[in-house]
Amino acid sequence: MSPTPDKARTASRLPTSIRADSGAVASLSSRIAAALALGALFGVGLATASHSTLGLAGGLASGILLAISIATIGKNNLLASLAGGVGLLAAAVILCALIVVGDAPGFTIGSTLVGLGVMRFWVDAFGDGAISRAIALLLRAGGIVGLVAVFTTVLRIDIDSLTGLSVGSAFAELLAPTTESGLIVGFVVVSWLALGGIWIAVTALPPASTVPETARRRYQAGKSRVVTSAGVGLGVGSILCAMISLVSLQTSIGSWLVDPTVGVLIESPLVRSVLLRLWLAGLVAAIAIVVGRSLGADALIGETTWSASGIALVCGLLSIAVLAAAPAIETLDSALDIPLLETSMAVVGPTATGLGGGLLGLVVVGLVLSVCAFLSGSGLLPTTTAGPRLVVAGLLSVAVVGVTAGTSPIVILCVAVVAVVVWDIAVYGIHVRSDLGSGAHHRDGELVHAGASLGAGSIASVGTVSVYWLLTNAQISTDGATVAVFLATVAVVVVSILLGRR
Repeated sequence: MSPTPDKARTASRLPTSIRADSGAVASLSSRIAAALALGALFGVGLATASHSTLGLAGGLASGILLAISIATIGKNNLLASLAGGVGLLAAAVILCALIVVGDAPGFTIGSTLVGLGVMRFWVDAFGDGAISRAIALLLRAGGIVGLVAVFTTVLRIDIDSLTGLSVGSAFAELLAPTTESGLIVGFVVVSWLALGGIWIAVTALPPASTVPETARRRYQAGKSRVVTSAGVGLGVGSILCAMISLVSLQTSIGSWLVDPTVGVLIESPLVRSVLLRLWLAGLVAAIAIVVGRSLGADALIGETTWSASGIALVCGLLSIAVLAAAPAIETLDSALDIPLLETSMAVVGPTATGLGGGLLGLVVVGLVLSVCAFLSGSGLLPTTTAGPRLVVAGLLSVAVVGVTAGTSPIVILCVAVVAVVVWDIAVYGIHVRSDLGSGAHHRDGELVHAGASLGAGSIASVGTVSVYWLLTNAQISTDGATVAVFLATVAVVVVSILLGRR
């Protein structure tokens, strides 16, 4: 079945819509700079122990996916924004897994910066509100995931474990009474707590004036009916059950009927647990409603097309999370043996633990993107040169980690020189495209500049290697020689960046 014209048109427009306007690198310069950066990156991997290769490749893939996803979110297209949200979370999951489980987290972070920077040569991963839209999507997703995680915790929390933590307290006496009076009074108290939870949740609902006039009377009547029914069933009913049970215990009148009915209801730990969960759920619902009313519909839903994709994304992720959280957390626990993870699984269950972990991941990704937005707004990572800066930062990070990982000092020094050359070529490509436009023919100028930069970089590499050999032959320790030459090279890179700022 062939795609419809609208879908085909959308697919053909997507690559064009995510292209960067400000900060894009001219075609030939971008390819040369990207090839040099990737070559230096995997040169470090080949020169280091084999365990670094996975971290470098995974980090690079995460950075590329992250850039494309950020650029795709918010392009006034439901499917594109949905794909961008999924890609953003997938990149975060891959990156977190490599950092936590992998043997080379430093290489992973550095290569992620390289992948993000290289893709920024072409796509709009910075500027034009791209990061802000991604953060907004994460906030909405995180809010819904967090709410579901809290409700799941309330439903799955192990009441017995809480009782065990409060032995001898009034709380323990309510849940596991040891006396006749505690048995009856505790049942009444938890019943009224459940009633209070329902009442506070209903009270927190928006007033009837916010509902369309045609449904206003039904809305108000429904609220009143819920409170009245709960008051009669839980409030009055619990007191009647307590009085009947107390009279039966004291006089043995009708005990043959009361004990197997009302008596079982009052003594049942399951009933008390359900009533307590109902109270907690009411409190959570009330807090969520109050927060939602304070933020307003625009903040929660938004007015753009991509907000609908955010809702679809969250619903899909929640379905996956509820089904996959338990086996994923159990597998992670068996692989890593984390005591906190085991405690959480014992108290609230694997599903709630998995949802809580997912919420934590969303928060971490949101914080990282917030840092990027801050750096961009402060001028440390401007839109015009964001790509080259990220690539230079990533290559220098890989070089620093390579020093501690036992990589050959010659390779480290060459990587630092490549970072300078990549910066020069990419920034030149940005200025050329900005001055002459994307349609102008400027390949000859790019080729000449790239050749000159490569020539200067080759001379610099030979010079730094010669200085390294000279220092090592002069009876200076290998580590001292590496640090001295590396610091000098970093100084050159920093000066180049500062001089190249626009």
